Amino acid sequence: MSVILHKLERTVLKTRAQQEKQAVSIICTQAVAHHWLFPRIVKFNQKYPDIMVRVISNNGINELSCNESDFGILYGNGNWPSLDHAPLFPEIVYPICKYNFEIKKPQTLKNIAALPLIQLDSRKWDCIDWRDWFWHFNIDYITPQNALTFNEVTLSFNAAIEGLGVCLGWDFMVKSALEKKLIERFGQFEFNTKKFDYLVHTKNKPLSKTAIIFREWLLNSI
Repeated sequence: MSVILHKLERTVLKTRAQQEKQAVSIICTQAVAHHWLFPRIVKFNQKYPDIMVRVISNNGINELSCNESDFGILYGNGNWPSLDHAPLFPEIVYPICKYNFEIKKPQTLKNIAALPLIQLDSRKWDCIDWRDWFWHFNIDYITPQNALTFNEVTLSFNAAIEGLGVCLGWDFMVKSALEKKLIERFGQFEFNTKKFDYLVHTKNKPLSKTAIIFREWLLNSI
């Protein structure tokens, strides 16, 4: 009996090892996972059905947590000593609202600042808010008391779709909704931060064949 159990254990371990070779893990923020990565994972799975992609969403993502997965999608300036990186998309942020939203389109930035804007509370993670956005245009914006506020980009985005007001939209996450005419840009003002989201992985750590396939496919998808 012990011999049979030993063989069974070895078979299970071998199967797990084979499955690990056919798996890739990637960590990113919830917004990136939902709006940018997920549609690509669907297409990747159609082409490579035997490769399992494990997506870990965490708004507290940083250099350390990226080293704990095969890949990460990390926002910043590309200056991470322990990570190799390749740019995926730039950070471009502009106001958005529901399509055909019944409010006069702004002629100036001060027109936008005077509105009851949907606020984003990003104190716990690295993300710009209305105050940062207006500061780029040399406008000192003060958040009104009792303003509608969310702590997730996706929540503020959904609030705009429902017609609750104007919120900040990140180009990478709103393109599809713009094409479907669920939302529209509120004015033509935009803030290009000159930062990017990068595909990163640990330096000096060889990638598996499966990871190389995934990396090349993902970079070719942009």
